[in-house]
Amino acid sequence: MKWLHTNISRVALKKCDLLHLVRFEFMSVGFLHDVTQDHIVARQMVGFNKCLVKGLAYHGFSEIRREKLKPKPKKRPVLDDANPTFSWVIDEKQEEKLTKSPGKFVRSKRFWCQGYPMQLMLNYAKDLNKCGFFLAVCDLEDEACLHVSYTVKSGFFSKKAKHLFTSAESDWGFRSLDRSKAQMGKSFNIDIWVKIHE
Repeated sequence: MKWLHTNISRVALKKCDLLHLVRFEFMSVGFLHDVTQDHIVARQMVGFNKCLVKGLAYHGFSEIRREKLKPKPKKRPVLDDANPTFSWVIDEKQEEKLTKSPGKFVRSKRFWCQGYPMQLMLNYAKDLNKCGFFLAVCDLEDEACLHVSYTVKSGFFSKKAKHLFTSAESDWGFRSLDRSKAQMGKSFNIDIWVKIHE
């Protein structure tokens, strides 16, 4: 959708027939409701309403009826969870900014998890021994509600952190974490594994 928005004119978008490549049946009901139904780009495309109804209907069908569908939607292979969902490198410039301005945030680039755009945020406390760490789910509509958990690991933190939270309009996955004294003043990586609970 982002590529289409950037590369295709509004007139051409109305004639674009790429939606048949999207597996609406495997989007969760929550994702169809919170993200897909009001998507500014997708709504302009030919056949969008039919695809949306097809995805919602699939979830309402009995198992027997799902088995009789032709063509039967094919699931993608499951990805290996060994690798982090996102790795954020805090370089020396960002580290200096965090140290000189306690309480102010540094933000990561956006990354995606199961179709949801996300972003990490980090700030230091005044005593520099603690920091605030956030996982934000971006661009959710007012009625949206998403259960998210994450595990974050970095030599920068004194221990691995896990957190389960519900992201609604302005909710964030906030944790207060202790800093590792060995990493102060150096660049470091923050690895995060994100899981969305349907």
